[in-house]
Amino acid sequence: MIKSFVRLENVAPGFQPDRILSMRIGLTSARYANLQQTSAGLLEISRRIQQVPGVSAVGSIQWPPLSGLTSATGFRVASRPAPKPGEEPVTEISIVTPGYFAAMGIPLVKGRLFGERDRAGAPQAAIVSQSLARQQFPDVDPLGQRLFVQWGARLLTKSSASWAT
Repeated sequence: MIKSFVRLENVAPGFQPDRILSMRIGLTSARYANLQQTSAGLLEISRRIQQVPGVSAVGSIQWPPLSGLTSATGFRVASRPAPKPGEEPVTEISIVTPGYFAAMGIPLVKGRLFGERDRAGAPQAAIVSQSLARQQFPDVDPLGQRLFVQWGARLLTKSSASWAT
């Protein structure tokens, strides 16, 4: 068991854990009653934290890595026939703010990072992992491909704009 733990300590987590401070923020009051208010509040908090001396990047994620919390969802590639019920691929999904990848030291492999244009009501974009890109798009460039992502009771169309490690 100790050897397994030591080996796990040497596994790269996919982000740079050094010099990262994380905190949990809950925006639950009437002031944040809808998605637009919550998004605006989170961006304002991020702007204020970014102004603190010594802070180099600020980002937020719905489900932090290694927290034990995840959100798995079904999806399908738009250019392919819909899979049979129960055979849909499943992946983890999280909502992140534009500065998340810089704050975590996660390099972008190809495409673009999220920015100010990627907000509620705007055309949807996604950043997918290298493993999902290899698995779902082995013979084509994933940039510009469209995914249908199950989000609660709604089916969202996502454009896979980029991918990261």
